[in-house]
Amino acid sequence: MQVIVDVGNSRSKIALFHDKKWSMFSFTHSELDRKALEKIIQSHSMPSSAIIASVAEYDSQIDELLRSIAPLFKFDSSLKIPIPLNYRTPLTLGNDRLANACALFDRYTGDAAVAIDCGTCIKFDMVDASGKYLGGSISPGIKMRFSVLSEQTAQLPNLEIDSKVQLIGDSTVKSIQSGVLNGVISEIDGMIQQYESLFPGIKKVLTGGDAELLAGKLKSSIFVAPNLTMLGLKVILDHNLKLS
Repeated sequence: MQVIVDVGNSRSKIALFHDKKWSMFSFTHSELDRKALEKIIQSHSMPSSAIIASVAEYDSQIDELLRSIAPLFKFDSSLKIPIPLNYRTPLTLGNDRLANACALFDRYTGDAAVAIDCGTCIKFDMVDASGKYLGGSISPGIKMRFSVLSEQTAQLPNLEIDSKVQLIGDSTVKSIQSGVLNGVISEIDGMIQQYESLFPGIKKVLTGGDAELLAGKLKSSIFVAPNLTMLGLKVILDHNLKLS
């Protein structure tokens, strides 16, 4: 069994991969500690290897626990990845973006592909047909857009998304909700159109916490893989196990 730990901007996830089956567990940052991980492991088989990717602080005893029972890889700039990078600032490249790119490479070998990660930020990450990572784009995610509208204005409230909001809002609340949701949809559709014009036949994967919310609202036909990042981390773990 392999253990994948991803400490993200908003939540932390643990995935257990055993043969072709896998289980997923999600936590707030405060919920993820050594005891939580021990409980999960005790209800499954003993890990054979593990990887941790983190953009936020977490309980250091998680590292100690995993190191005591299996080879542990920490996802940092020293860890090997199975794809070449065409990116001018690789040390600033987020672990989640790299993991998504590696998952694309593994799933669509020989094809150009783009991951669209809709979480805290909306991130496009592109791998060409040769398997090279080309880069992409980053813009604010849905929750961030609501927060910025509230924080940067005197009277606008901080709201939650309404998935059924109409295009034309008939109140300030509905106008904000329409602007955020329809703005994100138009942005993603427009970006996809540009990618398709540059790379005809490109494979497209939607992932992240808001993927399922947005998938049915996009004009483009798109494959939805909410846990693409975890799959990419497994690809990176397997790659480093082969090299070790």
